[in-house]
Amino acid sequence: MAPAEKKKTAIVVGAGVGGIATAARLAKAGFSVTVLEKNNFTGGRCSLIHNDGHRFDQGPSLLLLPKMFKETFHDLDTSLENEG
Repeated sequence: MAPAEKKKTAIVVGAGVGGIATAARLAKAGFSVTVLEKNNFTGGRCSLIHNDGHRFDQGPSLLLLPKMFKETFHDLDTSLENEG
């Protein structure tokens, strides 16, 4: 009898755009994925900070990297429009 196959595991450091995209691709490939993030929010430079009633965008990643976002959603069999 063959030994049971262990599920592959991966740890991704950082829950910014790159880390989340990597984690999603690994999960789709069958890995059990753990994402570690130092902040109490995800998104990295694609996130918002609220301070004293003001909102600050961390960076225009979606505007500057639209091709990367489209490719990532395509690789995950969905689209930005579907996930809205």
